[in-house]
Amino acid sequence: MKTLGCLIAIALTITAKSFALDVSDLLADAQRAYIRGETGAAKEKFDLVLKMDPENRTAIIYKRRIAAEEAQETAVKGPPNATKAMLEILTLPKVQLSEASLADALEFLRQKGNQLGGGKVAINFVLMLDEKEKEKKFTLSLQNVPFTEVLRYIGELTNVQFSYDRFAITVKPKTTVVETKAHAPVSTAVKVNGL
Repeated sequence: MKTLGCLIAIALTITAKSFALDVSDLLADAQRAYIRGETGAAKEKFDLVLKMDPENRTAIIYKRRIAAEEAQETAVKGPPNATKAMLEILTLPKVQLSEASLADALEFLRQKGNQLGGGKVAINFVLMLDEKEKEKKFTLSLQNVPFTEVLRYIGELTNVQFSYDRFAITVKPKTTVVETKAHAPVSTAVKVNGL
């Protein structure tokens, strides 16, 4: 009977030591992931550590730090844009535009997007363009592309940019940044005889 008790004690000791090694290894992996900037992987690993050891102070501190960083990032960036998020997952099966004006193409996309969105998102365009820009013609042929990518291609072809607001997508001419080169001062040294 004593040998059975000894064997159980040894088994429990070995299990406790391997459990401690598993937790410490997982904790070290989580910390390395955090340092590499892989926040999602780090959170998952810290969660596993806390499932195995709910009182692990290191994992608790890191989880709080990650939550604070995410809250700060959201405060700086603002809440995610729901319109853009919905349009990123809305895939257009086929877009075939031949010599279409920008205004007509956007009207087609508005109707098609609202139809495919099934009422989950209302697509509205606000064109802050002059008539000449609205009538720019282009050709585009795409298949199985997210709505936002179609807009990106159109923007490249027509030199406009799209910004996703809460209730509409604003269309403006692309702003171009003009590079200015600094010129070195020109030396105008004059040699005077005798000096």
